[in-house]
Amino acid sequence: MQAPALPPTSHYLQFIRESAGNICQRSGISVRLSHYLSAIFGHESNTQIEDKNIERLLLSETFTSSFSKLSTLSGVALPLKFASPLDELNLLSILALLNFGSSFDAPLRAQTGHGASNAIRALIFSMYITSNSSDGDFLSAKGIQSLSTAKVAELIGVNVHVEKPHSTIPGVTIGELGGPIYQYVQLVTHILNETGRILLDSGYPNLGFLVLEALKDAKRAGSDGKAYAVADQVIETLVRAIPAFRDMTLVDGEPSYIFSKVIYLLDVISHRFGSISPPPFPIPDVTTLPASADGINSALLVHLDFPISQRTYLMDLYLP
Repeated sequence: MQAPALPPTSHYLQFIRESAGNICQRSGISVRLSHYLSAIFGHESNTQIEDKNIERLLLSETFTSSFSKLSTLSGVALPLKFASPLDELNLLSILALLNFGSSFDAPLRAQTGHGASNAIRALIFSMYITSNSSDGDFLSAKGIQSLSTAKVAELIGVNVHVEKPHSTIPGVTIGELGGPIYQYVQLVTHILNETGRILLDSGYPNLGFLVLEALKDAKRAGSDGKAYAVADQVIETLVRAIPAFRDMTLVDGEPSYIFSKVIYLLDVISHRFGSISPPPFPIPDVTTLPASADGINSALLVHLDFPISQRTYLMDLYLP
């Protein structure tokens, strides 16, 4: 799939919002909440989404009853003992890097009882506790660069074979590599291998060192008082360095910039380390980040039976 060019320097957050707003405008979709429009479009807009439906979303029992739980980023604090905050940052960075795959939820749940997000947590947990002096550190740049598909499947705990009838012997079935779970494991393995190779070529012992450097450089560059500038530079640094962080695409020939993995990582860093005094490394201000574009938002809109056009808008909308 063809991808758009990266946004210009220091304009990543702006291009996330503008690209989402442009798609909505071309689709004839807008909202009545005028105080949001200036941040998204830069001007007033004719409105098509009913305020009552937005209010129904925000006040629904599904939304209000789960907000506190879901806003705490549960599952981020794993029951592991880390040698240093940097070790934990590295693990959380890989967790964010692999924060994808909701389209594989159904086959994963059928086999394991859990979806993609829990599959990745199982993988990360296994990579950490099975790293040793003989096999090496699976979470290092060298470790993720050398992981095989078979090893990733083993660490996640999934079967990547499908049974098929033997081509010449009736009544006999054989196991072959294939199926959606095998495709999922291949994607995970490719991302890990590619990222590890880039880190090694750039001289980083693991992904956490790159993220730490990005946080420190952005903090120095953001000394002009613009809180969003720090987050914007971290996003730019990581997106430019690591292809797996470049979740962007073309919609009807026009760019759509999402970068949800890096946004998720910044949220995780703020949530996990922001309350520590003094913080182990610079903590970006995440209050101005766009809403996360993930499967939860779309699933909630389907559950609340929103009209298709309004689901499309709300899934693509990025509020300040």
